[in-house]
Amino acid sequence: MATGIVHVEFHGAELIGRLHQGQPFVAMRPIVEAMGLDWSKQLDKLKSHPVLARQLSTLRGMVAGDGKGRQMQALPLSRLPFWLATVNPNKVKAAIRERVILFQEQAADALAAAFLSNGERRDAAMAKRVAGTVMCRILHDTLVGLGKDPKGYDYATEHRLVNHCITGMFQGVSEDSLSTDQLKLQQELRMQNAVWIGQGMAYRDRKPLLEQHAATWCRTQHIGLEASNGH
Repeated sequence: MATGIVHVEFHGAELIGRLHQGQPFVAMRPIVEAMGLDWSKQLDKLKSHPVLARQLSTLRGMVAGDGKGRQMQALPLSRLPFWLATVNPNKVKAAIRERVILFQEQAADALAAAFLSNGERRDAAMAKRVAGTVMCRILHDTLVGLGKDPKGYDYATEHRLVNHCITGMFQGVSEDSLSTDQLKLQQELRMQNAVWIGQGMAYRDRKPLLEQHAATWCRTQHIGLEASNGH
């Protein structure tokens, strides 16, 4: 998600958006074709429109459904309703009329929600990485203070403990495999674990406390722990 690209499943179609210079943009071809309209004709209309032509941008790295990055013509999300309003449902084929209306009523809102969720996830991922750095730094300083030489497995053990409280398994986990709520929980547990490490609390004492802390956090956030750990 670091690329700022969003993919939205919308009534059997995949819509694509991307942040560009901090502004959400929407790939137009997937929308046009999903509505049942001819892309080449709509592109000509976009390029000849006195307002929309100035907003149309060619963006690289828009990842299509096949996973390949492509150049795509895109409009700012704020201009999508404007373009949708230029399509007269009464002048399209009857077979696609209801679908055109559906996109006009709901597509912009669906994409806006996806960008909002993507921003929240990006913030959660950044916060949990910072928390991981803090936890490892405190672990390092604590071990050195005890006259020990920190090893790679010392750091791995703490990360796996945190992951166990989230997924139920003592192992590494991919960031992409975690939900936004799980990323937030990971950040919370790493910071709490760092506090207890700094206080000199032994691993065997921290483990049950961290498990309990995870359950309490999920309750206060109205998140089921069974949903968090995938059980």
